[in-house]
Amino acid sequence: MLPRMTFLAPHIECRGGKAHMQAEKLRLLYEEYTDLARRENARLEPGENRSLRIYLAEAQLRTLGVEAHYRPGKRDTAWAKRVLELETFVGTQKRLPRENNRQPGAVPPQEMMLVHWIRNQRKAYTEGRLCDYQVRRLECVPGFSWAPLTEAWEDRLAAYEQFITLNHRAPALRSTDPAESTLAAWAAKQRFARRNGRLNEERTNALSNLPFWTWGNRSESQDRNGS
Repeated sequence: MLPRMTFLAPHIECRGGKAHMQAEKLRLLYEEYTDLARRENARLEPGENRSLRIYLAEAQLRTLGVEAHYRPGKRDTAWAKRVLELETFVGTQKRLPRENNRQPGAVPPQEMMLVHWIRNQRKAYTEGRLCDYQVRRLECVPGFSWAPLTEAWEDRLAAYEQFITLNHRAPALRSTDPAESTLAAWAAKQRFARRNGRLNEERTNALSNLPFWTWGNRSESQDRNGS
């Protein structure tokens, strides 16, 4: 019988409920693939085989103490090494790697390498080229998202809606509260995008359904609703 894996917590600092949930997801993911690795003569689908190999590569890199009848290859180890580097970066910097379009040379080479790697993973995901373990493992990295721009827009929409619910009016652009004026500026950008045909139907409908929302025109701004 193969020895039981000793789980070591990821090198990340868990702050807040979301980070705790991601750490718990990672623990359960490790346990699932540890059990799979201990099954002798298990019949695995190609995707399961690849997932298991990548997990075992990560287990070896993290010295998790798991043995199995499957051996990871160089590509498996390279992927596992990269996701651990990403996790370490996030744990140290408290953010995902990002590029600086204004000063491209200002970003350290290691961070730029991770930026490109993340971009490649998202592309592979949309093309269906990632196995189950790769998808779920990346989703355990704090702050990681498959569609960060979409999620950022949805988060801002939720914040805008919450403001309306609490204050019974739309945010005012000239507010002395920076958070409120930021929401109003975001709303103005959405109107500008719609006028220029750059706001899709789904987002247009979501905004149109908000209380106090008006599309207005060039001389009308929504912050008047809150003034």
